[in-house]
Amino acid sequence: MSESKIIFRCDANSTIGSGHLMRSIALAEACAELGLRPVFATELMNSRDQERLLKRGFTHRPLPKDDTQSQALAELTGDALVVDRYDLPGDYLSPFAQTGRPILQLIDAGKPLSEVSIALNQNLGAQIPERDGLMRLCGLSYALLRKRFRQATAHEVTESVERCLLTLGAADPEGHTLTMIYDLAPLIRARGMTLVVVAGAHNEQLQSLRRRDDLNTWMELHENVTDMAGLMASCQLAVSAAGSTLWELCVMGLPRIVFSIAPNQRPLAEAAAEHGVAWDLGPARGLEPESVRDHVDALIDDVQARQKQAIRGRSLVDGQGALRVAKVLKEAL
Repeated sequence: MSESKIIFRCDANSTIGSGHLMRSIALAEACAELGLRPVFATELMNSRDQERLLKRGFTHRPLPKDDTQSQALAELTGDALVVDRYDLPGDYLSPFAQTGRPILQLIDAGKPLSEVSIALNQNLGAQIPERDGLMRLCGLSYALLRKRFRQATAHEVTESVERCLLTLGAADPEGHTLTMIYDLAPLIRARGMTLVVVAGAHNEQLQSLRRRDDLNTWMELHENVTDMAGLMASCQLAVSAAGSTLWELCVMGLPRIVFSIAPNQRPLAEAAAEHGVAWDLGPARGLEPESVRDHVDALIDDVQARQKQAIRGRSLVDGQGALRVAKVLKEAL
């Protein structure tokens, strides 16, 4: 009997970053472990993102960027579809749905498209409206983390903080990474720490970040990181955008301060602060440098607060969400 194929419809670029791609990869890894064969259907993708798929043994099928795309998707050979896009037209899935194959959609707010049979919102306090025939997967027990995070050893909180991670995801269209580096520089230098900066494949400020890295002994620049779990394990604190990285930090037990760089991240940051898994700085736009430094300085000095964050984060995110979702998908075939 041939392997069942799962088609993943997602994209990655300098506007939306790689978050949708990376959580789809996390689910695809789990599907592969269960004997399913992932096939990624995307619009034009850069070589680095394409390499992420091919090195894992996943098939890649490019889609036309025009009004024939939904029909081209429906014509792909596969037994189910996983969709991770916010901006699809209301009738986009109709051609695929007419074939009778199950469709799983990842959402972060609102409701899924009408043709969807399984809806997933992996976020803290997530809710999906009821609908006849719709299976709803809500909350952090379904958080899609890559295999390296499922296998990683949780971080142990230490009294001293020598390395602080700064990460804003794969894309940073407004250049907040550079701003955060400037804001944190006086504190990092004064404490004799190292600022560990992550720049993704779609960061348009790479040249400026590289120049900054060359000038400063207190900064490490990491581009296109392949082992994010390992890099997190080398740090004692994180300053991060409130995307899916937040749940990776939780499972690693790394204490964290978050901020939002997009409107869809604001509810995640607020929920994280409310549940005691992060300190929330607010929207990145308009942040005062002194406020950024004061919050980081205070969390460094408050070992008990860091320990509480680590314990709370691990209690909410166990890293096994991708396997749970993959099992649901397999049972739906």
